[in-house]
Amino acid sequence: MKDGGGRTVYTPPQDPAEIVQLMSGLERILNVLYLVKEGLLDTPVLYLSNHIVRTKADYYRLLQSVRAEDHWEDWVLYMLQAVETTARQTIGTVQAIKVALMDDKHRVGRSNDDVNVALNDILLRRTGSDGADGSGG
Repeated sequence: MKDGGGRTVYTPPQDPAEIVQLMSGLERILNVLYLVKEGLLDTPVLYLSNHIVRTKADYYRLLQSVRAEDHWEDWVLYMLQAVETTARQTIGTVQAIKVALMDDKHRVGRSNDDVNVALNDILLRRTGSDGADGSGG
């Protein structure tokens, strides 16, 4: 790609492995954008990258199978498993954060430090852990 002066400003990858990595990254971004567009996701909270990195061989094997042989079923099942695994891990992380915040709230609540109490209340409201969502905190 050249700029207005004819100078090269970008040379796309030529190595097939680099092209596959670039396409994989673009696919992941497009998946998230699609979910946001369809109103199924307000904020990207599931980052599938960790799962994909841990199962990289399967990811590339199944992706190649889609490209070469149009085998979509295994690819879709792999991605659904990635979403399920990541969602379960994310739920566990959010629950651990809520427990830690509530423990901190009780510890701070016993102190007379107005700044710490106010800061903790803000954190709890931002995470939805203040009980206002009907979850009881």
